[in-house]
Amino acid sequence: MPSEIFPVSMLTDIGSRIVTGTHADAAIAYISGSLVEGYGTETSDLDIYVVYDNPTPQQVPADRSDLYAIETDFVGELRTDTEVWSLQWLTDLADRISGWKPMDWLGAQSFENRDLDLAHRFRIGLPILGEDRFHALYERFDWQRLAGIIMLKRFLAYTGAAEDAIGSVDAGRPVASMLHSRDALGYAVDALLSAHGNTNPKPKWREAKLTDLGDAALTKLYTEAELDRSSEPADLTEGAKRRLSVASGIAAEVLAVALEA
Repeated sequence: MPSEIFPVSMLTDIGSRIVTGTHADAAIAYISGSLVEGYGTETSDLDIYVVYDNPTPQQVPADRSDLYAIETDFVGELRTDTEVWSLQWLTDLADRISGWKPMDWLGAQSFENRDLDLAHRFRIGLPILGEDRFHALYERFDWQRLAGIIMLKRFLAYTGAAEDAIGSVDAGRPVASMLHSRDALGYAVDALLSAHGNTNPKPKWREAKLTDLGDAALTKLYTEAELDRSSEPADLTEGAKRRLSVASGIAAEVLAVALEA
């Protein structure tokens, strides 16, 4: 759902004016980001993506199609960031995601978080130029596989953070126990969100994604598990243990949901 702060008609109009003025010869252009997804605030920027068949070296170096240029502008109080990408890079990314085999843990780790974010932003994007080509590329992506890749990456991050937390508890390091256990809990929740199909890979939107999922019990469980009784070492250690227990239960649910898919 696009932001209520800035109507979608306003966002598309701003995006169209910027693209028409500087990138009218692009193959595809679309707006995306937190404002389009409905997570943004008054201080959020509007992300504009411009995709060229054959970008110039000044836009994207010919030997590095994974690089991109960023242009920043202001329309009133709204900041816009325009990213210029190669169509070949996006097409290859779509094919890599669609060709990934479900539950291929090693294959999932080969995807960089930047690429997963780019794919998600394409998924939620609203085309403002080259609409037919936008939709053709959209159909090339397998969004269920994208969610599966993010799920496995977050699950592996959970196991690593959980091991660090357990080691910190055993070593009598209460602050480290708190920090690592919070990481473990967050990654477990992120993995579960992706197991249910969410493809936004950004942890900062965890609360908003939980709201979208509509599982009030999970939101309550997660929120309460994040809290510690006090900053006393014993309470931090006890909180870490409780957090790890909650995270373990969520991780088990992740695997159950994944195996049902």
